Amino acid sequence: MSIVKVENLTKVYGKDNAQVVALDHVSFEVPKGQFLAIVGPSGSGKSTLLYILGGLDVPTGGQVLHNGVDISRLRDEQMSRM
Repeated sequence: MSIVKVENLTKVYGKDNAQVVALDHVSFEVPKGQFLAIVGPSGSGKSTLLYILGGLDVPTGGQVLHNGVDISRLRDEQMSRM
C-alpha cells in the first residue's frame, strides 16, 4: 500500500498569456516504509509540489491520495485533523 500516491498532478498559475505551469501531469507513489527526496533546480516546482502534498494548496488537476484518501476533496476541518 502507498502512503502517498500522486496521479496526473497539474498546477497552473495565472491566465491566458500569463500562465505558468508549475506542475505538468506529475505521477508517483511512495510505498509504506520508503523515503522520497524531491530535488531540482530553482523554479522546477518543488515547493509547489510540497504545498499541495501538505494540503496547503490545491492542484489545478489530478489528485493526491494520502493513505487512499483524496485530500483535495476534504473540507477544512477534515484536513486539519489529518
